[in-house]
Amino acid sequence: MGNCLSKDQAEGAEEVLTATAKVVLSHVPDSGAKGEAVPPPRESKTILSGRPDMDFKQEGYDSDKAIAAINMGIEVIDLFQKVAKVTEMVLPSPLGDVLEKVTSVLGVLKKMVENRQAWQGLLATIDDHQKTFNDQLVRLKVDDMVPDPESPLLAPVMQYSETLEKFAAKIMVEGGLVNKNAPETSNWEKIKKFATRALNAESEQGSMEGYTNQLAEAMNQFRFTLEIFVSFRVESIKVGVDALATDLRAVGEDVKDVKEMVARNSEPKDTINAIPVTAFGLQHKTCLEGTRVGILEEIRAWAAAKETTTPIYCIGDVAGTGKSTISRTMYDEWLNKDQNPLGFFFSQAGASVQTATDFCFSMGEQIRALPGSDQEEYWKKLESTFTILRSQGVPRQWAKLVMEPLSKLPASETHVLLIDALDECTIATREPLLECLLNAISAGSLPNIRVFITTRNEPDILKFIQNQTIRTSASAKADVAFYVNHRLDEANLFVSDSPSQDAGGETKPLQDILHEFTSLDVLYHQTLARADTAPKYTREPLKNILGIVAVAQEPLPITALAALLPASDKPAADSLKQVQTLVGKLGSILGSGGVDEPVYILHATFKEFLLRQTWITTTGYKVANEYAVSQALSNRSLARGCLSLLLKELKENANEQPSAALRYASLVWVSHLILDLHIQDLRASMRKFFEEKLLNWIELSSNNDKLPECLLSIGQLRSSLERMRSLKAQNIADEDIQWCTDTLTFLRLNQALLISSPSNVYSSAIVFTTSDNLVRKHHEPRLRNALPSVVLRNPDSDSKSVVLPGSSGTVTQVCYSLEGNLLASASMEYEEGDIIVWDVETGAQVAFYSVAGYNMTCYGITFLPGNKTVFSLWSGITNASPYDSMLHRLDVDSSDLISPPQSLLLGNEISLNCIAWAPKGTHIVCGSTCGLVGAFSLDTGSLVGTVQQAHNSQINNLAFSADGLSVVSSSSDNSIKVWSMTSTGLSGPSYTWTSEGVNIYGASFSPANPSLLAVAVGETTLQIRNIKTGELDLEVGETPVQERTIYSPDGEYITTLGWSQQWISLIKRENGKAVKLRLDTGHNIGIRALAFSPDKKHIVSGSDDKTLRIHNLSDTGPAKAVGGHQTQIGNMAFTPDGKRMVSSEWNGNLCTWNLETGQLLEGPMETEANTQSVLAYSSDGSTVAIASGSHDIQLWNLKTKAKHPVELNLGYPTAGDSQIHAIALSHDDSTLAIIARAYFEDCEKVLLCVKRLHEPEATAITIEPDIQPIPDTFNLGYHPSGEYLCCVDQAWELASNPPTKLTGDKLATVLKETFPISLEYHNDYQSPPSITLGSPVRHTLDVPKDLLVGAYGCFENFGALGGQDGRLTVLDFSRLLSPEETALLSRIRDIRRATAAKAEPSKIHALFSS
Repeated sequence: MGNCLSKDQAEGAEEVLTATAKVVLSHVPDSGAKGEAVPPPRESKTILSGRPDMDFKQEGYDSDKAIAAINMGIEVIDLFQKVAKVTEMVLPSPLGDVLEKVTSVLGVLKKMVENRQAWQGLLATIDDHQKTFNDQLVRLKVDDMVPDPESPLLAPVMQYSETLEKFAAKIMVEGGLVNKNAPETSNWEKIKKFATRALNAESEQGSMEGYTNQLAEAMNQFRFTLEIFVSFRVESIKVGVDALATDLRAVGEDVKDVKEMVARNSEPKDTINAIPVTAFGLQHKTCLEGTRVGILEEIRAWAAAKETTTPIYCIGDVAGTGKSTISRTMYDEWLNKDQNPLGFFFSQAGASVQTATDFCFSMGEQIRALPGSDQEEYWKKLESTFTILRSQGVPRQWAKLVMEPLSKLPASETHVLLIDALDECTIATREPLLECLLNAISAGSLPNIRVFITTRNEPDILKFIQNQTIRTSASAKADVAFYVNHRLDEANLFVSDSPSQDAGGETKPLQDILHEFTSLDVLYHQTLARADTAPKYTREPLKNILGIVAVAQEPLPITALAALLPASDKPAADSLKQVQTLVGKLGSILGSGGVDEPVYILHATFKEFLLRQTWITTTGYKVANEYAVSQALSNRSLARGCLSLLLKELKENANEQPSAALRYASLVWVSHLILDLHIQDLRASMRKFFEEKLLNWIELSSNNDKLPECLLSIGQLRSSLERMRSLKAQNIADEDIQWCTDTLTFLRLNQALLISSPSNVYSSAIVFTTSDNLVRKHHEPRLRNALPSVVLRNPDSDSKSVVLPGSSGTVTQVCYSLEGNLLASASMEYEEGDIIVWDVETGAQVAFYSVAGYNMTCYGITFLPGNKTVFSLWSGITNASPYDSMLHRLDVDSSDLISPPQSLLLGNEISLNCIAWAPKGTHIVCGSTCGLVGAFSLDTGSLVGTVQQAHNSQINNLAFSADGLSVVSSSSDNSIKVWSMTSTGLSGPSYTWTSEGVNIYGASFSPANPSLLAVAVGETTLQIRNIKTGELDLEVGETPVQERTIYSPDGEYITTLGWSQQWISLIKRENGKAVKLRLDTGHNIGIRALAFSPDKKHIVSGSDDKTLRIHNLSDTGPAKAVGGHQTQIGNMAFTPDGKRMVSSEWNGNLCTWNLETGQLLEGPMETEANTQSVLAYSSDGSTVAIASGSHDIQLWNLKTKAKHPVELNLGYPTAGDSQIHAIALSHDDSTLAIIARAYFEDCEKVLLCVKRLHEPEATAITIEPDIQPIPDTFNLGYHPSGEYLCCVDQAWELASNPPTKLTGDKLATVLKETFPISLEYHNDYQSPPSITLGSPVRHTLDVPKDLLVGAYGCFENFGALGGQDGRLTVLDFSRLLSPEETALLSRIRDIRRATAAKAEPSKIHALFSS
């Protein structure tokens, strides 16, 4: 009915539809009459399209397509139902009006086709569609809500309804309802006009098929929009709650409870004399004297009755009627009378009062503590299972902690079990709790128990207690008025006896005014009207403030409210004063302790009042609510306010504490924005934020430990933009999505740098981010004068994998959570070990824990069901015991251990080698180096059953079956065995297979068929064996299998891994044959850990390179060749002009690079040099001198690949080969300076010598026979003039014979001209490695740990980083040099050019011809 919404189309639409219905009813017999046959369809001559004098053409019509179109509509309406249940979403006018029009059209369609046999299938679907739509309108349309004229749902619903109208008109024509001979009644005339108008509108082809296609397309857009709309709502709720939860520590203790409750939309409590939230209701007040008299007496009588037919007393009412006050009053009364009530007050504002699990464990403690309870033996036995019990379901917890203990109480004692605010128990756990409770009561299993419940009347609760008598408090409104009066007096906000003037000019005491109030609406309206003293000037600011209060995700102080209000011409001080004044006047409904204290709603129903367009007067009439605010518009305003504040206040290197408004805006701007991404100016502000303030926001977030929240929020923003882009009506720019993607990459790859120092966002993070990233591309130009430039960046691979850097060492264990949204990893290096939990979508480190000890080894890591706890098993030297095996229970939310590490009681006989986790998280099975296997309880760490001597040699691997009932062990004794896992431990084996003299490295069960085992036989063979038949099912050869053999969750893939393997081998079975696939990972160092994602689309790898990488399983195939090094880089050297560089791998292979273009010139080139090669470049760039770790030296011609050996003859005997530390070629390439460690009979010395290259037989000239002290870094080089040789902090003049050592100013000058720039690399393995510039240091550049720097070289203004995985990065620090250093470099280059002009051309090439 979209065209009916416009002014010219809307006129008479309802009348037309009504007339159509009347005509159809009068002309079409009732097909629903019993025993009456359905008449056949009319012949075409009675149909308008069959008449030649009409404009309509005869067309074929596919009713199946029409049914499919309507079915699509039903699918969307079903989605509406789910929305209503999950988000309690309301759809204000005009959207509700549109939906009503759609329903009317459906009604007409139904009547028109119900007597047509050919349309019976369509009739059924339309009937269902109409019923569902009508049911949903009741849920979704709330006329009293303030409308959102820019709702993203409005346009697609209008499009759908317009298409549906055309569809209805076409059916009218095809059904013969509109023809030339139709009677000229007013009803028929209206129908003709209606049909003609609709059919003359633009359509795809003017055909029935065209209309059907249009309807399908319109409904498709409707479905897309709805999914996005719902997702935004759900995400905004989650973001708000998560953001609040992580920031609660920053708020004052005096308002902490109120902030938590308001943010979670629970019932805020009176915070005067605030008390922490507990399970015993201390956060609630008792009834005031003289209130709730009748209901309290009724409860007392019910509880005191010796016999009753109503063991359950339930108060079900709306928020704000004092249910919890009644509960607290009765609980205290029963407690003071020693009647031993069992009480539990649910609250979403507390840490351990939100779930049925919390309830069961609290009840257990209370029952155990009851006087005369003789159940201590029962409880002691149960204690050992508490950890397991906490991870099990509510029915099990109810049975063990509540039901059994209650049934053991003396029958003579009656106890009241009080459950307050049941609606605040989480939905997932309250349903099973209610079911257990009501089953026990209805079965008579607890005859001595009375159950007292208070709750809001939520649908899921009502379906359980619908047979119980549900009370409401009839005196609630009067008592609330009494309470408000008491509250006003208590807060001294109004003087109760002060006069108040009514409309007639007479004055009334406040007591009289309150006496007239019959609803809270009147109280709210009266208070707002008093604050709104000059509506022309105060109304709009007042509503703006109330709008922010209503939609903010946490209570904000007055200063923040003023800062986030819509922009105005007022000075900031005046705005603040106005907000302070207005909030002060609302003191009876808004609580605040001062301008810097949060402003919070004192009563939850006030928020409902604000969102309604009408309010109820004292006489019960609805009148317009002039103070109503739109939730959508207020959120939009707050999104604008957040972005505006961020653009205004974010600054670089802001070390001071941010204002409350800036802190709030930086934390939740995304969650407000994603609700209104269809608003163009908000998207423009978002883009401006990315371009101007992104780095400032990252710095602020890092300073406040909110970096993971940054990644999560940008991830949500990207997902929202991508979904919005699928809508034709929304013009989402690709650049906006690219900003989100590149920001995520920037944050993910630089997390460790930003955590160590937030200011790295302006330096190291920019430098080490690739140039194609928008963040670097846009922000680097304004920062570049303070940054080195990257002249060469050799990538590690062309892999498409997502890299997760940040681990402290080798990643040895990885696992996904059951839902696949989280990833846990364990890594270790030297004294460090860490556990990290990652968000898979964004790469955010949501939890991090350092494992204390030395030489730590992690044997396994896993998530417990629920994804809130990560178990890991470590062994190493700790303060407790050397090589003790310790279970760590990490809480994901807090990043801390739930309890101290627990020793796994292995006993002296077991030396751990491998483990396997039970799928349900109850047990761990351990295998030893001597063939023993044992099962242990994860709850207690104690042995379950007995240790089995499973094999005669080391256990290589253990694995559970998918159901957790079987375990397979593989051993170096060449056998595998299958064991049964029971509550009493391991038993068996039920299956054994032994290979023919070949080691078995591992075995795993197929998840799809537990009879199949994948077995790693020897080093290169995979066998699939059937344990039921004992037969070999499949064999795959030439496949490395020593490290890992793992099935994917669906059993489709098997992945295998060999020692030091850098790619992933995948085996897929097709038509009974094995298909081998290779997945390039990007790791250049061996993979140590693998895990498949639960969705079977990805696999994660952990490596010695300290990274995790997530790979898409569809990216199999040969990797694209990438130039450069593939293994660890050992050394680098530069040409004297700084234009080229040579680098070597540990195996001696060389690569040459053009530093002006950053391109690889040649390589890797194989040489015969050994590992740890030392390099020097000739002046003409034709030759590289290579010295291995030993005395071997050779010259390598880069063009011809010819080599020339250089004999190092020291002229005196040594006790062994010399170890060469550094070499340097002279300016004319005639001599080679060498620093070597020589071993003599009685000592070792570090000496400096010079070898004349054109005198191969000559003895090397010793310049310094014993360099002392021995330096950490051997700086060696010729002065640019060629007249001096410099080593570390010494220099010699070469013209004299022997060379003369320089001293004083001459020494200082020569050293400065030889080593002009101090560029040093540091790595203490605690903080990030870094490059420092200057002496003393004036600039520090942190280096990402994941670069794995294994070699460093510098020359003048260049610093080169060589990675252990073959990556190479060269930085130019020219822009950071001082004017003095720049002038010095210029002078040095002039000296070098003058020297070259005087010297003869290099003759080094002649050595190769000789």
